[in-house]
Amino acid sequence: LIVTPERAYAHPALTAGGRAAGVAIALYGLRSDRNWGCGDFTDLRAVTDWVAEDVSASFVALNPLHAIHNRRPFNTSPYLPNCVFYQNFIYLDVEAIPDFAVSRRAQALRAACSGEIEALRASEFVEYERVAALKTRFLKLLFVDFLHREYRAGTARALAFKQYIEREGELLDRFATYCALDEHIHRANPDVWMWTEWPAEYQDPDSEATRAFARQRWRAVLFHKYVQWQIELQIKAVQRHARERGMALGLYHDLALATDRFG
Repeated sequence: LIVTPERAYAHPALTAGGRAAGVAIALYGLRSDRNWGCGDFTDLRAVTDWVAEDVSASFVALNPLHAIHNRRPFNTSPYLPNCVFYQNFIYLDVEAIPDFAVSRRAQALRAACSGEIEALRASEFVEYERVAALKTRFLKLLFVDFLHREYRAGTARALAFKQYIEREGELLDRFATYCALDEHIHRANPDVWMWTEWPAEYQDPDSEATRAFARQRWRAVLFHKYVQWQIELQIKAVQRHARERGMALGLYHDLALATDRFG
């Protein structure tokens, strides 16, 4: 069964017989002398420079960037995500987040982890689980710093974050609550990997138990919203850069046709 609208959106650069060529990459596979063992959005910016300068192409095509668990023994395929609406934080350039520059704890941890980062960078394969665990440690430090330094002070960045949350609405609420619950339950019982194994009262996003969890663990829920906000900021910055370099389309995203039934 094929369902399609009568007309589909056409980018202005492709109307009236317009044509475009691009370069397709798997972002996770990009190597550089500065990333943490997985291609990130700063690496992607460098690719757009190369494409604009040397290839004169119109776009960079990306693998699906959807959120996945980044953990074994379950899949790390970008084509079977937890959610198609939000993205995988493994692609964040942690050191490019503004809070990193003012976080002494994050900078101290970066110095202490230099050997681990170099090992991840030298690995033959992308070590999803290790990279995700490392970036999570840093992101939590940055979030706490943002929470105390800006969110509670009501700064301009705090206002921008709140506006992002408001725009995303219930979809982000549910995704962030799911992420916080998954982390909380798996930490308490490492043998529980999937939401179908959670206590029954947490398997319904509208249950009173789930709502109570979101209220009680609001910082954990807010953390996952902060992470998605940072992803949006970084990828939008790359898109702006690509267009400023003269690329007609900029970034082109592949979309997964399925989601993990345990997502």
